[in-house]
Amino acid sequence: MDFFDLIRELRKREATSNKAGKAMKVLGWICIFGGVWNAFFEYLIPFEKSPFNLPPNYPYYALACGLSLGVLFLISSKVILKKLPLGKRIAQLCIILLIAICCSFIFFMFPKDFFPLEEGLSITIKTIFIVIFFIQFGIPAYFGIRYLNRLVMC
Repeated sequence: MDFFDLIRELRKREATSNKAGKAMKVLGWICIFGGVWNAFFEYLIPFEKSPFNLPPNYPYYALACGLSLGVLFLISSKVILKKLPLGKRIAQLCIILLIAICCSFIFFMFPKDFFPLEEGLSITIKTIFIVIFFIQFGIPAYFGIRYLNRLVMC
């Protein structure tokens, strides 16, 4: 399934609780794995050798965000599979939190003297960064939230 198939699925197909529950479960495990990976990444490549200017307590932020968001996704998966209305609200909140965490990750990743949205960069490069981020994360998140809104719950 490529990007356009995913968007077509989220836009036009009938929303089913089984697909939504499985997707939330997969996203939950990805968030948990991502949090654990980012926490132990510091031991593989120490931050002093990294080209990025990450704070020393970044692994704890990554672990806390990844585990808490992953657990929320897993909870929403179970609640969606039970067809309770609270499940889709929790899942929509999780998607919004995931986008917020991805946006805030940029502030941790780039060194303070080379932040991509500083005034030193041209407007073309700024626009390209914003468009790529929006296409990769914003559009699927928007259609994912709308897909969850179409779920029929008991």
